Amino acid sequence: MTAENAKRQRPHRLRRLELSFVRSPIYFVTICTDRRRSILATATIHESFVRFAKEGPAHGAWIGAYVLMPDHLHGFVAYDDEKISLAVSRRNL
Repeated sequence: MTAENAKRQRPHRLRRLELSFVRSPIYFVTICTDRRRSILATATIHESFVRFAKEGPAHGAWIGAYVLMPDHLHGFVAYDDEKISLAVSRRNL
């Protein structure tokens, strides 16, 4: 393989895990607003998110470190699979 061909090829990415051997893994999630509208970077939204995160453990969800940007959110999330599914928790956001 020539150096020019190596530059054109994409780097290999890791495959998605088919199985998880951890009972309650921690997920890194990114959530974007509809049409990437800049509506999240306000004190009111931040206060609502913090309140939502504090109520999470009572429902089987824990939110760790997060970054709230104008049009998206990055955060670490763990949940108790006996109390909640990831699909249900996404609906609540």
